[in-house]
This record gives sequence, structure tokens and C-alpha cells, in this order.
Amino acid sequence: MIQYALEQIWQHLINSNLLPNQTPGSTGEYNHNYGDRQTTMNSKNWTALPITTILAGVYPFFFYWSVNANQVSDDQVWRAFVVVCALSLLLLLLLRLILGDFVKANIIGTILLMSFLSYGHVFTWLKSEGVPYVRHSTLLAVFVLCTVALIWLTLTRSRRLASMVGFLNIIFLALLLMSIFPIVRAYSSSAQIDTDISENNVPVTPKSDLPDIYLIVVDEYPRADVLKNSLGFDNSSFLGQLSALGFRVFPCSQSNYRWTIQSLYAMLNLEYAPPDTLKSVLEMDNPEINTLSARLKNSKLLGSLKANGYQIVSFESGYYFAELTNADVYFQSPKGSEINPFENGFMETTMLSATDDLLTRLGIQTGDTKAKKLKEKEEHSRPEYYYQMKKKAYDHLEQASQVEGRKFIFAHLMTVHKPIVIGENSELLSGNLDQKSAYLSQLQYANSRILESMRFILESSDKKPIIILLSDHGLRFDGFDFDLEDNPKAAFDNLLAVYGPEDYQNTLYETITPVNVMRSLANYLKLGSFAPIADTSFYPDPENNTITVLPNTCLATP
Repeated sequence: MIQYALEQIWQHLINSNLLPNQTPGSTGEYNHNYGDRQTTMNSKNWTALPITTILAGVYPFFFYWSVNANQVSDDQVWRAFVVVCALSLLLLLLLRLILGDFVKANIIGTILLMSFLSYGHVFTWLKSEGVPYVRHSTLLAVFVLCTVALIWLTLTRSRRLASMVGFLNIIFLALLLMSIFPIVRAYSSSAQIDTDISENNVPVTPKSDLPDIYLIVVDEYPRADVLKNSLGFDNSSFLGQLSALGFRVFPCSQSNYRWTIQSLYAMLNLEYAPPDTLKSVLEMDNPEINTLSARLKNSKLLGSLKANGYQIVSFESGYYFAELTNADVYFQSPKGSEINPFENGFMETTMLSATDDLLTRLGIQTGDTKAKKLKEKEEHSRPEYYYQMKKKAYDHLEQASQVEGRKFIFAHLMTVHKPIVIGENSELLSGNLDQKSAYLSQLQYANSRILESMRFILESSDKKPIIILLSDHGLRFDGFDFDLEDNPKAAFDNLLAVYGPEDYQNTLYETITPVNVMRSLANYLKLGSFAPIADTSFYPDPENNTITVLPNTCLATP
């Protein structure tokens, strides 16, 4: 019955002229043997070249790149591109060797690659649509059955396969061009923004005897009262050790935004982000993100610092849109053998996303129970990359402090941010731990490494530096399984501690927000005249499409 239905669908496609007809007997140089029949292909018909398998491998790659063009650097994608091309070509040649027929090998290779590379997209879409009973084990079985059926049809059909190749080539080439265009547009737009901003930078006369500056942004680090009231954690030991080192801790600090990119924009541009950008990166389109990202890389503060002889030093954090990849000195975390975020995400769109789940359900996966393994898989896949990223960030921070000459170091540390992968003693955490305990363990690791790095920087500095240690926003409860109600206000209650000359510290006040911390720094360095602006925390309300200003109601004592 299934065989009959598939044959009828196949015949319907041919009879409906959905597959172009190739007239047998036309003159040409290339002959393809289909059993007892001879079908010739016009050598001048370039669309019938047997390259569909390669196109079927390349298109999903470019599609994924086009969707994420605003979040990855071009140096992250080429290794994956070479691997995809090489594997697609190898598959085509292997099938040609097995089948002895380029056309059938080409079509079967296309079927295999499209099934393998589209699986993750289909799974994610079905889950997002709330389709019941969607599991890797069932969906994978459906994909395998459909793939086998299509391969069987290809092997048993002997007519019009060459003309199908031409049809598929045109379809894949059109899809490929549609994916390449957004990538080109994104990068050209970013380049134009960079040029426009650079041309508007006003030179400043270099000054001597200026200190090294560290802007260390610990992403999503909560304020002490939030940790105490919501998670029952006393952070006074960490803050006390910072104070003992000479930091001034601000127990009532409040961030300007609840998202990273706007917070960094305000810090580096010494002004608030445009009102129409107050939303999550996930809700922005490529041009919006490219514009804000370019404004970070070519910000007012960085331009003035460079004009005053500062080197800009930064390193990779895992969030490309917030990285200063144009810094004078830029440290990258992944080694050649490690999977970068783009490669990790691309693999999650393929059948590889089902590997852990399938092996666990089959009882092949070792080291833990099925339930625990599946829970770990649901919480976050491939935690090793983020584990290494979070560990190496502090190494890079200490390496950055050793760069010769006057420098501004921008460090975006993801240690306490999701995913929870690193424990207090630097161990890789498994996903089967209580999330609250795991989160606090990760926080304590961050505390110990921050203190270690601060001591290293202070001991190795010839001249007293300025260190601004703060979080871009507070704890957003969404995404954490703390069994607590989301507290929108907590998303603004951030960490702030400042080390530096007393006359700079004295310009700061207890309820200051990050934008004014940086404006005071610019004034202290005599980079211009930046009077304090209103300390505002912007809370966008998506339900009412309004922006609310949250007052600082902190009751903590200095």
C-alpha cells in the first residue's frame, strides 16, 4: 500500500509537469546509463550538472548564517563552510562509486543531506507550535522512513532523473541566492555604519599621565539585596574583600536597562540608547542589531580614548554583537579544535541534535540515568564550550593587563549568566543538579576568580588603575528554574564597585547608574564636558507597548 501511494505521488509530479521533461535521444556529450535505457543530456544545459548534492549541503549552511549574520563574526563561519562542502562532495563521490551512476548518486545524496540538515529546524518548529508528542525518537523514525522511501523511489525509477536534477539545481540556486543576499546586506550595512561613525570622530589632543582603565562587565550579576532576599545568599564576604582591596561598593546601584546591548551602548556612548531600541536582541531585526553593535565598536568613549593614546583591549565573550572585535588587541577563546558558537548552533539544526536523546533512550549513553541525562539535555546542549569560555575569560583578563602601554580594557564576563555550567571549584556542572544550588555555586566561582584577577591586576600595575566592576543588568528570573516569581525590578538591581583615585571615586554617589559612572570617568580624564544626566532605568512593558521609568527604592545602607 505504501509503495503504491509513493509511486502514485511520483507519477503525479511527472504528469503535472512539475518535473521538467528531458527528451530522450537529444545530442550531447554526457551519457547516463539507467539499466537498460539510455538517456542523454545536452551538455549545454548547465542546470543539469550533477551538483545538487553540494548545493543541498551549502544552502542550509548559508540559511543559518543569514539568520545569525548579526551575531557572528565571519571568521567563525569558514571552517564550518569548508567542512560542509567537503562532506557534501565526499558523499556525492562515494555514492557515485557505489551506484556507478552520477545522476542517481546526485539525487540520493541530496535526499540524505536535506533530511540530515533540516531535521533540527523541523523539530524546533514543531515544538514551538506546541504539537503534542514531539520527541526525537519519534520524529527521527519518521525522517528515516521518509528518507528510505525517497531513496527507494530514486533507485527504482529510471526515467527523467536527469531532468529532475536541472529542476532541483534551479530551486537550490534560488534558495541559496535568497540566503546570501541578507548576509551581504548585513555586512555592507555594518561596514557603512563603521565608516560613518569613524568619519564623525573628533580628534582630541593626547594627554600624558593617564591611568589604565578597566571596564569589567559581569553579565547579569545580581545586587546583594536581591541575592539575599530572593536566593537566601549572603554576598557580604565577596563585597567586603573588594572593599579591603580599595574598591568603593555601591549597595543601591541600579542599571539603566534590563538588556545587555542597550546597557553597553549607554556606557560606551555616554548617553542613552535610542528609544526605539529598548527590546531584547531576540526581538530585533538584523539592521537594528548591526546599528547598535557598530555603535559599540565605534563609540564616543572609545574614540576619545584612542585619540588620547589608549590601546583598546578586549576579548571574546560568546555574544558577538557585544564584542569589540575591532580592538587593538583582541583575545579569542576557542582554539582550532574547539567548537565555536556558530558551529554549535548549526549542529543543533541537524540530526546531531537528537544524538544524546536517542542514545539515552536506547540505554547506550553511559555515566548517568536516563532521566538525569534527558534533563541535562533539555537544560542546555554542549555545555563544554561555555564552560571553557567562562574559565578562559579570567585568563584573558589577566593577560590583557600585561599589554604594554596605556590601555582601556573592556571585559564582558559571562560567568554568572546562563547556562549554568561551572561550579565553585571550577568543575563542569551536570544538568541534574538543583538549579538554585548550581547557580550559587557558579556565582561563588565568579566571586573567587574576580577577586583573584583584581589582586593580580593591582599587584602588577605600575600606576594606580581605574577599575569599574559592574553588571550590565541584574538577575532576570526568566530561564532559571528557581521556583520563584519573576521580579521585573530585580532585573535592574546590579553590582557596582569602583577602584581608583579618591577624587574620581568622590564624584560618584550611592544611587548612580552606569551611564553616569562613565560620564564621570570621561570628565575625570578630561575627555570633554559631560554633566550628569538623569539616572533613569527604562522598563519596556510589552503588553501595553509602553516604557516605564523605575524609581530607585533601595533600602540598603552604604
